[in-house]
Amino acid sequence: MKSFSAIVCVVLATASSLCAAELVTKQKLSQAAQELITGSDLTLVQLKDGKEYEGTVVSEMESVVILRVMSERMTRSFTFQKKDIVYIGPRDVSADFAKALLDMQLEEDRKFPKAHYQMAIDLFSEFLRLCPDREEATEIRRKRGEYEEEMKAMDKGMEKVGGEIVSTALSTVRSFELGEERLRRMESSNPGIQGSSYTGPNKAEYDALYEGQLASARRLPKEVSRSVSEMTRDKKFKDAADELGRFLRLWVNSIVGSGSSGAAWKNMNTEFIVKLQQNFMKAYIRNRGGAGKLPSDYLVPKDMVFIPGGYFIMGRSEAAAVDDDFPMHLVYIDPFLIERYEVSNREYDKFVEYVKRTGDSSMEHKLSPPLKDHVSESSKVPALAVGELPVMGVDWFDAFAFAKWLGKRLPTEAEWEKAARGMRMRKYAWGSDEPGSVAVSCPAGRAFVASDIDSQNPPRPPKRSLMGRLGLRDDRPAISAATVLPDEPWPVNEMMPRQALEAQKNYNYKLSKVGVVTPSPYLLFHMGGNAAEWVNDWYDPKYYSISPVENPPGPEKGTVHVFRGGSYLSREDKELLTTWRGVPSGEHMMNGMSADNRPMIGFRCAKSVSLTRRSD
Repeated sequence: MKSFSAIVCVVLATASSLCAAELVTKQKLSQAAQELITGSDLTLVQLKDGKEYEGTVVSEMESVVILRVMSERMTRSFTFQKKDIVYIGPRDVSADFAKALLDMQLEEDRKFPKAHYQMAIDLFSEFLRLCPDREEATEIRRKRGEYEEEMKAMDKGMEKVGGEIVSTALSTVRSFELGEERLRRMESSNPGIQGSSYTGPNKAEYDALYEGQLASARRLPKEVSRSVSEMTRDKKFKDAADELGRFLRLWVNSIVGSGSSGAAWKNMNTEFIVKLQQNFMKAYIRNRGGAGKLPSDYLVPKDMVFIPGGYFIMGRSEAAAVDDDFPMHLVYIDPFLIERYEVSNREYDKFVEYVKRTGDSSMEHKLSPPLKDHVSESSKVPALAVGELPVMGVDWFDAFAFAKWLGKRLPTEAEWEKAARGMRMRKYAWGSDEPGSVAVSCPAGRAFVASDIDSQNPPRPPKRSLMGRLGLRDDRPAISAATVLPDEPWPVNEMMPRQALEAQKNYNYKLSKVGVVTPSPYLLFHMGGNAAEWVNDWYDPKYYSISPVENPPGPEKGTVHVFRGGSYLSREDKELLTTWRGVPSGEHMMNGMSADNRPMIGFRCAKSVSLTRRSD
């Protein structure tokens, strides 16, 4: 004869929302899940009035059931009439199961054996199979993903430090960082603990940690070198770049900052880091294939150039910690478009006329001074106002507004540098030849072109008249002067000055081969000299030390913006370097003028493109 509880389960199965068929009872769970749940062997009694009781059945008679209910304070027995019971049987343990799973945590600095991860993943999956509609299911599904990712990482030999899953080399980096934080806390709470004469508490612990930090610093370069080499060999370029970036930031902060063990880093050969990054780029260039190429049906706008996405090295290898182009570092840039030429007076004047005619201010930056007319300073100087010459003497807000008016933007500093130097680290946009030996729009370049013109058409006296040749008149003319090119920019779409172009027409002048330059790796004109160029970024001399590897946007705030490329007035060759960062030193320069108040700074525009990034 069946017990009353069994009969109730059968008869009322369809009448109760908590029927036994829908319950997740302990008996339905795997052995591992059952062991996870405690206190789940109780019997559930549901009454017609909606009340529920959980306990142990101590007696079942013809018309009654006696249930012992235990609480923290007392144990009490209840007698229920069977006619009042709608369900009696195993209790639902889904809530207990969920709580037990949610209480499971990955440890911050400890990895587990693979069997541990697999058991946890199996338990998560069991819950999701039995209880897919419970509100905890979303969180448990997320936790299962965390365990799966960590197990995969551990299979690859990764380490776990401070809650991060990192490579073996970076685990040393992270451990070093945590050690530095601990040292600083000890120094803060124990003033003078660094000194040998300190006799207060924690000295032995501090000294041991300090020595451990020095040992880590000495060991780390070799580990990073091995790890990065393995990643680049396996074409895991993103992982390798992240590892290099993390190591570089640690090194920079230890040198520039106040790290307790900075002495171990200050003597490190910086060429080691340069070499690591250069080797990375060589492998990346060899293996990247068609990365970043445009789809065949993509139409590049007129006078714009497509710059493929990918890594390049930003900053100067010879820079010291006090320089603002330090440290040299890897950067990944998404593909983008940039104008081949600097914005000309002719193009810019159309914008000024539009603003004057319409009063439209929708393109203004939120920090722009009110009621700007956007008139350039170059338009006020006849020799500089020629339509084909670059617009100059505009401030950053003028450049921002013009670009936005055209549906474009200013390039970031990183984008500008990649467009200027490419992936092979060009010293200057045209290559490695110094400005005094090539046709570049700067004082040294102008002197070279003038000398080159005169070498092909030397200054000489013009022919004398017949009367002069017969000695009947003294009409001996002075010898014509050597060519002197004025301090003026060149047309935006020409790589030679107007005088050289005229010489080509007049006596077939041809620039010497040695002076011919490639505009830039991507055939952009005047990325060195001519007009200096505003970029989007605020200026921060230490930004390279903290900038992200991927698409660095520049500092969030600042007082002045960066300009790049040097200008037609640059008398120092360093200003023409692809890595040089121009910083306005006064109000006149913020308005796009030179130190001696001549129009100098212009710009070119860029535009983002939407292409799916290839796995690097």
